[in-house]
Amino acid sequence: MARAAIMMRYKRAQRIVFPGLLKAYYRKDEPYDKHLVQDAKNLPDGLIWGSREHALYLWFLCIYMKGGINSQVAITQLSKLYTDHQWIFMPENLLGLDKLELRWVIEWLGTTLQEYGLGSNVEESKRTWVWNSVKLAKFWNSDPRDIFREAEKNAEASWQSYEAAKANYDALARLIIRKPGSTHETIMSQPNGFYGFQHKMVSMIIYFFIHAGILVSFPYPVPVDFHILRVLISTGILGIRKRTERRWGSRHWEFREKFLPYAREVTLRYVVEERANPQHLADVLWILSRSWCRHHPGNKSSVEKTRTARRRHITDLPVVWNASTERRYDRTCGRCPIENECRWNIPSSYYYVKGCIVLRSARIRPPQYKLLDVPVTSVRMNRRAYPKAVRRPPPVLADIHQSTFL
Repeated sequence: MARAAIMMRYKRAQRIVFPGLLKAYYRKDEPYDKHLVQDAKNLPDGLIWGSREHALYLWFLCIYMKGGINSQVAITQLSKLYTDHQWIFMPENLLGLDKLELRWVIEWLGTTLQEYGLGSNVEESKRTWVWNSVKLAKFWNSDPRDIFREAEKNAEASWQSYEAAKANYDALARLIIRKPGSTHETIMSQPNGFYGFQHKMVSMIIYFFIHAGILVSFPYPVPVDFHILRVLISTGILGIRKRTERRWGSRHWEFREKFLPYAREVTLRYVVEERANPQHLADVLWILSRSWCRHHPGNKSSVEKTRTARRRHITDLPVVWNASTERRYDRTCGRCPIENECRWNIPSSYYYVKGCIVLRSARIRPPQYKLLDVPVTSVRMNRRAYPKAVRRPPPVLADIHQSTFL
């Protein structure tokens, strides 16, 4: 399968999409008017903000930030587990245990996680938890903050250019992400390379630590997941130059891994060049998709229950405009600060079930919005098929839209 060439329209992100979202964020407009789940009020009682214990709590919280469980549920239940069994969060308690004793801890932890409602992907989670604890105790003084010391030293220099920021982030990623194909013995015999961490989780733990004041702020790419990709692709910041036939049909547009380095590049470049807060950029992109984009009827689908994993069949639900869906549109997409820049319906089910991104169709508005429609990209994602006027970013009609409908 030939590798599709990815298009990245950085100027579109820099001039239109990211500034529009950040302005709404700083005004505390919906959906940015709610407290973040990692705020102090959601931490276990007695946990000191910014302490080593807080860093360890956030380190293990990252196990549940890969999907499969609601973030609020994960934090709430993990706080209860910390209150009742704080010892399992302290890596030094596992130092010196032999293999048989560690296996007992792994099995106990698996049972306990399920009792506390943290059974999502429990077989992987319990091993990741224990083996990473052993590595922290053996090589990092039972303190995950030590992993970030070099990145902190380079924090000021990394703001000077995109290249410096990328080099600093890449050096940190090499410490945390294990090499593919490494044996367990190799992983456990060296300080770098932890289980369960890819680039998304590296960015996530940086996000948590900077928010908690554990680290000084330095530029990093946002934690790229489906919600980030949905905003970047639907607004035309990312795209592909050529369609190719995919394993699950021609509509299955591109595997998600192809987009990840480009999504990291466009967000990191914006953070450095515009001196933007990476925490806030991550929030505006993730919250928008998670809170509002999912409500567009073009993003609705049903997943077959009888099969498992990637064999499950997905059925797109038809777009039907009625009083209920139009009111929902008014409360979500109709208030979106970049509503006129959004071009595509991208359901989440294909990403989580099939592992790919699907552009279901061009995004449409309810009938009463037709007078404000602006040209959008052709459904065919081929740059040569666009008229020149459409290739350029469409005019921003947010002022007209807001004065008419808000």
